[in-house]
Amino acid sequence: MSETETQTKLSKEQRLTAYMDTLERLRRERTSLREVLEREMLLGFIQINRNNLNEFPLLDTQQRTVINLLCQRSDHPAYDHIRKLIGNFLVLLNRLAKAIPAGDETQIDPLRTRLLNTETLLIKCMQGIIYANGLITDNFEELVLRNFGEAALPEYNQLLKKHELDRNFWRAFLQHFVVDPVDQAHQDILTNSRFRMNKDGNMLVVHFSMDDVLAQLSPSDKRIDKTRIQKSFEARSRGYEGRRTLRLVTNCLARGLAFIPKEQFAASDMESLARIACVDDVSQHFRTAYQERMQRRDTPDLDPEEEAQHKLNFNFLMEQVVATGVGALIGVAQTRGEFSAALAGFIHEQATTMQLLGKDLSLHNLQRVLSAVLEDHFMYRLRQQVENEGGKIQVLKSRTRRTEAAAVAALKDKGLSRIRKNKIWRKDPANPDMLLFRARNAQELGKMCHMLQLESELLTAISHLWQAESFKVEILLVVDLAVMARRTTNLALRLRELLTRLGLVKVEAAEDPTKGAAEESAGESANENETSDSPEETAPPSSAGSDASQPAAADAADTPDPPEEESTPPGAEAPPETALEPAGQKADADSDPALEEGAAWPASPPDESTEAEPEEDPASAEQQ
Repeated sequence: MSETETQTKLSKEQRLTAYMDTLERLRRERTSLREVLEREMLLGFIQINRNNLNEFPLLDTQQRTVINLLCQRSDHPAYDHIRKLIGNFLVLLNRLAKAIPAGDETQIDPLRTRLLNTETLLIKCMQGIIYANGLITDNFEELVLRNFGEAALPEYNQLLKKHELDRNFWRAFLQHFVVDPVDQAHQDILTNSRFRMNKDGNMLVVHFSMDDVLAQLSPSDKRIDKTRIQKSFEARSRGYEGRRTLRLVTNCLARGLAFIPKEQFAASDMESLARIACVDDVSQHFRTAYQERMQRRDTPDLDPEEEAQHKLNFNFLMEQVVATGVGALIGVAQTRGEFSAALAGFIHEQATTMQLLGKDLSLHNLQRVLSAVLEDHFMYRLRQQVENEGGKIQVLKSRTRRTEAAAVAALKDKGLSRIRKNKIWRKDPANPDMLLFRARNAQELGKMCHMLQLESELLTAISHLWQAESFKVEILLVVDLAVMARRTTNLALRLRELLTRLGLVKVEAAEDPTKGAAEESAGESANENETSDSPEETAPPSSAGSDASQPAAADAADTPDPPEEESTPPGAEAPPETALEPAGQKADADSDPALEEGAAWPASPPDESTEAEPEEDPASAEQQ
């Protein structure tokens, strides 16, 4: 069939004739290998039905992606369903081609009906692939606009034009929208000394805030018109009828996709695939037919033939829903596989990211995926810098739920007193406009709210703030000074060399002879027998900009330090969704106070006579 002949939709008879012409051509070409015959027939099938497909992509690269996904010989069990359909299609087409010359109407009509039904199921498989790929590309386009601004859209569209939706596309995407921004942000953080350092026992902890990384992006509030796939994906699961349809389609797919092994089909996939299947109009017809079936159950004296025909139509609608789900599963599984393969060179741990991607393809969830990849690549970059240091250095992630201070202040009218506020939140030392939740999980928050006997209205408001999922994320570089001291004779020099290589200390600052306090600090850290009743009067190797921060260091010597960010004990992995243990809650008196940004440790111990405000004392809050 030429392109001109397929510019308009073909009738049923025209399509059947085109199928038989394609089969005859393959016979003349002596295509005897069944796999080749099935693939060539599928290619002809796509060409004939291009104008019968909804939302068929316009870009050649995306068209090739859809065609390859339908025609490839993959070991994914979902392809067994497609191979079965195309096998039946060839058998029926061959029988019809023999029956038409004989003029046997008793065979032609049933064969024609079964062939057109099989054609419909193959089209639904293609629709599922098209909807899944279209939803992914459309949502990532909106994601790029939100995080990188309107100027980044041409670059994203250029990637779509250049690559099929495979690992090459995702590698280029990650390089352009993850690696380059993170590298630029890391250099800016080091240049402007936007990190914090503090000494906790024998540990030197460097804090990098992801807020400083995100500040390098160019987010935009501008909205673009959503595509039909996006609108249907979001709208058809809302409202009573939408939720009812989604539930019916989910149950239908649970039965129809039972042949997929559980290890290749997570429970969270079912609802995601059902939402994609609901984009197709067949989901609405299926819900209507299901309601009619329920009504007919209570209707006596039904015509048996009519009831049999109604049941047959209902089962065929179920088969169409399952075929759409199979196509969606192929599209989603292919994207996950290619995305996972692309991630290999950008992050160390993929489990958390792939678990997020497995939940659903909504814009909200994909935003979480992008944020996780940005965080993990920053960790990957730091780990690459210290990979030769062995167990002396760890790179961890701290996640603490937070709330805007203004939103907390608005709860005063609902009964939030200062005592209650200080029990639930603490100040963010790096951002005065934010407050950090003290609780590390919902159970701890529930116990605290129960102890405070909060009113129902206030409890609901606090729950909404907790569920807003706003996190303060810090990447922690933890240096074990005790381990380092056992492997060197000059700890101060070794530590200075390490921090200089990581860019945490400027070369000129590291070579300044006036910075001799580093040797004293390192010597005291290496001495295991030395104890003290107050924080040591030491200073680490000064970071860039420490000269300009001397007033801040002097102020820190007179006032208590803000509560430390929660962090896990050295040698343990930080839970991804749980904040780390606050260093400020330790009862040991040897813990040095936290550094201000770019400043050295205080030259003298804090004035013990200075009283801290209640909200700045997490230790007292925990004791109460």
